[in-house]
Amino acid sequence: MNKSKTAAAPRLGPAPGAFTLVELLVVIAIIVLLVGILTPSLNKARQRARDVRVRSEHRGIIAGMEMFHGEHDQYPPSALRDANNQPAQDPIGGGSQNPPANKIMSGAHYLARALVGRDLKGYAVPGTGPDADLYALDNYPNGKPIYSRSPTYINPEEYTLVKDSDAAMQDYTINRAGVMPDMNKRPGELMILDFHKYPILYYRANPRAGRIITDPQNPQDPRNRGIYDHRDNVYFTGDGGSNGGWQFKGRPHRIAAPGDPTAANWQPPVGPPQTFIEYIYNRQTWTTTADSQNRNGRLEPYRKDSYLLISAGFDGILGTDDDISNFIEK
Repeated sequence: MNKSKTAAAPRLGPAPGAFTLVELLVVIAIIVLLVGILTPSLNKARQRARDVRVRSEHRGIIAGMEMFHGEHDQYPPSALRDANNQPAQDPIGGGSQNPPANKIMSGAHYLARALVGRDLKGYAVPGTGPDADLYALDNYPNGKPIYSRSPTYINPEEYTLVKDSDAAMQDYTINRAGVMPDMNKRPGELMILDFHKYPILYYRANPRAGRIITDPQNPQDPRNRGIYDHRDNVYFTGDGGSNGGWQFKGRPHRIAAPGDPTAANWQPPVGPPQTFIEYIYNRQTWTTTADSQNRNGRLEPYRKDSYLLISAGFDGILGTDDDISNFIEK
């Protein structure tokens, strides 16, 4: 006789190996927590890696500058000045270019021109003849060279070189964020962007000058000439007043205001630098020459015999702690 089989009672609770809702929520919470912990670390690691790349770019530029100095017995200029020490129009170019080729250029532009030339084919020694507007071109229309060429002092393929015009800058965030110079004030010349995609600023020293920077209130007086001149890159930094400069992230640069090189009883800032002088003054020189109250030290800049290179760093603000330069070690 067949015995009837009793149906198995339904299993209560989760099947073996399955997650309960509470366990699933705990796992999700742990994942979210780990992401929150690891993301800042990953971002910092990424930022450090980019900073390493920028420093490598600076080293290449420094090597190129020494080659330039060895060949021309000087570092390239970072500005042009007239007889009254006022900004002068760059003579190279001419014609009906838009923006006009006769324009005020910055140290960042002269750096690129010196290291790679206007056409990425090498620096052309300036001339004063009637064909000076063709200075950076290879040849006359009939094929005869105009001026002697130096080789490129950096490899153009290893750097981001763009003109500061709208068309050239449209793919870079600094073209879309914050405050930019008016188009009619842009020289339309090459500049070197670092790996953060910000222009590398360049200031050449005037070792014979008597002040840390040129007095912006009376620059035409020879007694007021500075070792460095804040105006060399005011196109980017701004001047602390009506000229906002090129604010890469929409915020003013810390070195927009030049500072007063004639101020009596100058003292180092307690907090972060708020002027160009506070940014470039040589801390060690001041400390070793100041009195016990940290006053009356010798106010002179870093690298007073050569030049300054400055990159804005990850935050895009010139004058902050994450800047990368050739004068402040980190």
